[in-house]
Amino acid sequence: MPCSYGLIHSRNTMSVRVGQFAGLDAVQKVANDLGISSRSGGIPHGPAIYIGSFETDLKDLTAAYSIFPNAGVRKQAYIIERIDDQQHKPIYRAAHISVPALDPSAAWMTSQLMEEVLTEGTAASARELGFRLPAAGKTGTTNDYKDAWFVAYTSTLTCGVWRISSSITCQMITSRSTSRASKPSRPPTRNAWRASTSSPIVSPWSSSEI
Repeated sequence: MPCSYGLIHSRNTMSVRVGQFAGLDAVQKVANDLGISSRSGGIPHGPAIYIGSFETDLKDLTAAYSIFPNAGVRKQAYIIERIDDQQHKPIYRAAHISVPALDPSAAWMTSQLMEEVLTEGTAASARELGFRLPAAGKTGTTNDYKDAWFVAYTSTLTCGVWRISSSITCQMITSRSTSRASKPSRPPTRNAWRASTSSPIVSPWSSSEI
């Protein structure tokens, strides 16, 4: 059975074998290059990282997934695009920082696999519910299903959702893409948080684009 099946259907044993083949140092480097960080510091140096078994936050995870529709380029996330004074002159502009983080061919190949997650994998219910836009994404849960997350993207928008089964709280983060998304460490303080990686969003708490 191909290792792609493991990604599409969330078979952890296949992910572990791929991680062992690539090597611990290589997997840790990719996670760091994507901008994913552990709440306790750096990415742990242990086999558990092959299946993402360490705590991070939804902001970093969603920003990392925006690399795939951006051909491997990581864009620094921000909340505020610009601040103007009373004369409508800008006194602050967000820095638009872009850094190559992943080989474009690897980003494309991974996207192809994650498209199948939405058609025949663990997120196929999104299509069953009527979502028809071209998109790709990945689901994840903890062993006891207490935490569940889903990060997906189109060519212009990346969205990450984290749900705690013991609470009705749901945290959502969206991140813009410019070409034509682990276990969070603490519960959210708002039901939605939005960060842009390319273009301005009027209100970080708006739900008009969700």
